[in-house]
Amino acid sequence: MTVKTYIIYLIFFFISINSLLAVNISKVETPYNRDYLYVEKPYPLPAVMEVNINVWWDPKYEFKTENVTIYNTKGTKVNCEEELKVEKEGSWYGTLTWNTSGVNSGVYLIIIKHGSAEKLVKVLVG
Repeated sequence: MTVKTYIIYLIFFFISINSLLAVNISKVETPYNRDYLYVEKPYPLPAVMEVNINVWWDPKYEFKTENVTIYNTKGTKVNCEEELKVEKEGSWYGTLTWNTSGVNSGVYLIIIKHGSAEKLVKVLVG
């Protein structure tokens, strides 16, 4: 293999990797109009009775359970608003707890929205 062929292979490799990792940007956000939301991995996994997620949010908005939606892997919304609670430990952080005792075993997707920020958390219920 010549050096020229090797370089061409490397270029195609990086182009293909770059296209896999590419992110579509619909708008440019500046630090001035971005709302902040950070979540840790849920614990315990697999969840048996409940699952907890540590959350840090932008304090200019109130963090409420109404902004949390849970879906199963089939895309069906799980009606469990009364099973969610937020234990605020400060004005900008706390723990989101979901009582999983009433749901079937499986993988669930929790979508947390706060202002313009949105996070997806995967949870395994066993």
